[in-house]
Amino acid sequence: MVKPRNLWPVFVLCATAAAIAQDRPLDLNRERLEGDRGGLVLTLGRLATKPNVGANQIISVENRTSRIFARIEVECGFYAGDKLVGNGNAIISALQPGSTGHSNMFSSSAGDADTAKCRISSQ
Repeated sequence: MVKPRNLWPVFVLCATAAAIAQDRPLDLNRERLEGDRGGLVLTLGRLATKPNVGANQIISVENRTSRIFARIEVECGFYAGDKLVGNGNAIISALQPGSTGHSNMFSSSAGDADTAKCRISSQ
């Protein structure tokens, strides 16, 4: 029996926080959320926000292929409830087979965000 292929062009991840403390970053590593795109696994880490300053989303991309990726672009939207309040992007360069690249993205307009939705936008 042939196993069906995953044909999703983009996997969107959503990490939702119940509450954001003003002076304390929220750590979502306990609920490690992952999405697989052709052997690349996007994981959302900590979402930290501070009113009147902005939001910072930590991400990692694991390369589970035998290919070297010269450039991987990740984009995130920051949401307060259902309202988009900011966006950001990050680039991970020269990702070797079997390795994981890390980055973060910041949005100065998203200090009240409680959710980040991210995707690998190009590879």
